[in-house]
Amino acid sequence: MKYILAALVLTFSMQSSADSWLCITDHAAGMNLKNGGWESERITPGDKYLIKEAESYLKSDGYVYQVQSFGDDLALWVCGDFGSDEYSEGNLVCDGLIPGGTFKVNPSNGHFLATRTYGYVTDDDDGSVSTDTPMVQIGKCAKI
Repeated sequence: MKYILAALVLTFSMQSSADSWLCITDHAAGMNLKNGGWESERITPGDKYLIKEAESYLKSDGYVYQVQSFGDDLALWVCGDFGSDEYSEGNLVCDGLIPGGTFKVNPSNGHFLATRTYGYVTDDDDGSVSTDTPMVQIGKCAKI
């Protein structure tokens, strides 16, 4: 019995209490398909993202954090831990699920860079050119 209790205590003490971050876009730009050609497009800043501990179904795949639009439960990007990638230099580096691309955060200064790469090189299911707007966003994150 004491071994079971010790195992339970050890299990709960090893669980991560991941920090949460709120990120707000300061600047954004993208490319939009208009009249059969791609044009640059200014995108209104202000998108808000929440970085939080990954849901259990994502943890089972080895993820520590997830990034979602603030107020939405759907994970857009999934992440290991800060500095877990060999080339991350201490940053949080996340891979896109639905929008493709990456989401990177520097915890030292709070700067983030988000890319959505779905569109342009991706065709729609019917074989037509995707009209989704590839884009890049930059902004600041703060722990909450």
